[in-house]
Amino acid sequence: MLSGFLETIKNGACNVIRGDKVCEVRVVMLGARGAGKSSMLTAMYERFRQSKMSSDYDKHISINGDEATNNVMKSQYDALCKMANSDGDITNAIKPSTGERTYKYTISDDTKSGEDSRIVVSFTDYPGGWLTDNHRSHVKEMIKEAHVLLVAIDAPYLMEEGGDYNNKRNMSEEFTKLIEEAWRDSTDVRRMVLLVPIKCERYCKSNEEKKCLVRRVKKAYSEFIEELKDNQNYCGVFIVPIETTGTIHFKQFSEKPADGIPLKQFSEKPAEYIPLSVFESTRKPGHDGYAPRNCSQPLRFVFSYALSALIQQDQKGVRGALINVFNINRHFKNALQNIAGGCSGEVLNPMCKRGN
Repeated sequence: MLSGFLETIKNGACNVIRGDKVCEVRVVMLGARGAGKSSMLTAMYERFRQSKMSSDYDKHISINGDEATNNVMKSQYDALCKMANSDGDITNAIKPSTGERTYKYTISDDTKSGEDSRIVVSFTDYPGGWLTDNHRSHVKEMIKEAHVLLVAIDAPYLMEEGGDYNNKRNMSEEFTKLIEEAWRDSTDVRRMVLLVPIKCERYCKSNEEKKCLVRRVKKAYSEFIEELKDNQNYCGVFIVPIETTGTIHFKQFSEKPADGIPLKQFSEKPAEYIPLSVFESTRKPGHDGYAPRNCSQPLRFVFSYALSALIQQDQKGVRGALINVFNINRHFKNALQNIAGGCSGEVLNPMCKRGN
């Protein structure tokens, strides 16, 4: 998997360097309001941070947020755990974002100090409603500046009722238009796009069911995927399902109010409604209900992008910390390679196209 990333990135510039020494990768999370972007980021961060690496290199790599990020992640993590261990019908555990928020993480080598032993990754989350209101142009600018797009797909609306609610809920057509507009005049950056089905525990109980989920993503997002293939900024597209709790499964769509649940929820288009998704816990008695699966995968892909970009620029003779990272601090380089080598996902035509 890692070698494929290296080949795709080498074919074009990856402008991930900020300042003289620190590499920063910008990730923008796309998704409808309440689709689960914040839950996904929380599970991804916590799962990776708490994981115990088996390699002598990996165990010395840490991921730390700034103070504001840590405070938000702690609150959202507590909400996820509470939801995963609750009984009865369940809706969203984390309230949808009401404003733009950027979470910054530093990935560093605990055995070293200095700028040549760390990478900064920033994740920008925004209210899903911004896609269709007067903030749309701002979201387009964020996409234009992003290195990695992480598209959250609310899986029940894709998988249930023949996928009839998918475009209303997950807005695949709107994303296609927005990305086309954002990348139309930008030809010097190669990017990565991760299509991430979430709330998909019900559809990942077996390998065959997971394959069905992947096929449904390919079919529903075929126009989106083709647009990315044709775009000269395209780096790679991957489908990466994650289970943010591991035990909360989709139960049904509901149009009946119960326990404070609204009758229906808005889609992103005014005056258009879609049913509310209701979930239930499948945790076993006496067991912790919070058991996420594959949640570190998106971050591993981001690492692979950063690593590939740095290697590509190092080979072009870029001076400064990049030379230190790959010629002096090989400990950090090897650790990142081990982490990125754990990527697992469905590859969709990963070969990069060069600009004219």
